[in-house]
Amino acid sequence: MAEQMRVAATLEVRGFDVDVAIGPGQRVAVIGPNGAGKSTLLQLIAGSLRPDTGTVELHGVTVASPRGFVPPHKRRVAYVEQRPLLFPHLTVLENVMFGPLSRGANRSAARERALAELELTGVAHLADRRPAQLSGGQAQRASLARGLAFDPDVVLLDEPFAALDATVTPELRRMLRSRLAGLTTVVVTHELLDVVTLADRQVALEGGRVVADGPVEELASAPSTQFLADFVGLNLLGGVALAEDRVDLGGQNIIGMPNGDLAAGRHARVTVAPDAVAIHREMPEGSPRNAMRAQVMRVEPGGAVVGVTVDLGGQPLRASLTPGAVAELALMPGDDVVAVIKATQVRLHPAH
Repeated sequence: MAEQMRVAATLEVRGFDVDVAIGPGQRVAVIGPNGAGKSTLLQLIAGSLRPDTGTVELHGVTVASPRGFVPPHKRRVAYVEQRPLLFPHLTVLENVMFGPLSRGANRSAARERALAELELTGVAHLADRRPAQLSGGQAQRASLARGLAFDPDVVLLDEPFAALDATVTPELRRMLRSRLAGLTTVVVTHELLDVVTLADRQVALEGGRVVADGPVEELASAPSTQFLADFVGLNLLGGVALAEDRVDLGGQNIIGMPNGDLAAGRHARVTVAPDAVAIHREMPEGSPRNAMRAQVMRVEPGGAVVGVTVDLGGQPLRASLTPGAVAELALMPGDDVVAVIKATQVRLHPAH
């Protein structure tokens, strides 16, 4: 893969040790729990941090290392944060002109470029307003226009919708998807919808390390860590393969559909959606292929569905049930139950 950007660097004080390369035009979502190193990665690319060891490269040119450093204003990197951070004393148009002017464009060219970007981001009609006169969504659009107006090589988005009202986020997300087409982009987010809408590749960080890296669809269907499983809304269980379609979960076997080569005796991962898990008080007649004894751990109402977490031989398994089903079963923590799952709803993966 041709590289437009590469971060192969460490920061000892933050426990950060990452090697990530990104190709031209790739849109990469970076996810992970708090403190995983997501913002550190963006700050290294933007130039607000310098690595202890290793390098940061843009277009094959080293812009940061222990021996040299290119300051942020000399990197063609747009950095859009949660808060728009527009200059309050300038109009929207003047804010967006700032980038081209700082790159040497004359005022006429900067104005033309800024107006074009404001049109693309849907706020050209607000060009003469001051930031204080904008809504949150309008200010974020203007911030994005400012970042894109100097034609950056890389666009960094740090949870761009986190501070916005949920009612404006869908339209802004659609605009971003269209506007970022073809631009090398790194977006940090805690929202699965941002990942599937804005990215074609996903990088997961935990403890300052890369724990997963691949196409969005692949990591969403076969999460390799508990955080990833929780992020995409799947149960993740660990066990030992008994055959290509059967895994021992520690005393109870589960049958499913293999996703990769499962070798008997090797560790395996099992994924299943919570809405594929049914809970019964007694073993159902006819013995469905997967009927496993468990114990209720938690019952968590959540509107249209109730989350019921059971202990399956030391591993949590979450089921999404209707309030009516939970009421009929009268489930309480500590109750012995049977978790039933159709084999066709279970995916078995090699544990890499």
